[in-house]
Amino acid sequence: MHQPTPASLAVDETPLPPTPVALEQALEQALEQSHEVKAKVEACAEDLALANEQAKKSIAAGATTLPARQTLDHNASVETKVQECADDLDSVTKTLAQGIDELKLVEVALASSKTA
Repeated sequence: MHQPTPASLAVDETPLPPTPVALEQALEQALEQSHEVKAKVEACAEDLALANEQAKKSIAAGATTLPARQTLDHNASVETKVQECADDLDSVTKTLAQGIDELKLVEVALASSKTA
């Protein structure tokens, strides 16, 4: 009788593809992050629209200059929010890329199981 050698006992080290549940969770997370970013961007747009409306009213009332410090502070606040949105979108992009990579692994595993 043939005794197995250590080489014949080697375990296949091919990474297992993610489960459909893991893929679904990753894509749901990306979708949720996308909705959150959308809400933040909409809030920034609304904030800018209100500031612009106030500036227009001041100009219509005869103002020839607007308070520079207040305007700069407001713009810096909106800029910070927009940067946070950009960072969040980067996270969404990475999550989606990970989901796509995992989906490709599942497709490869499915294709190889069909040929086996």
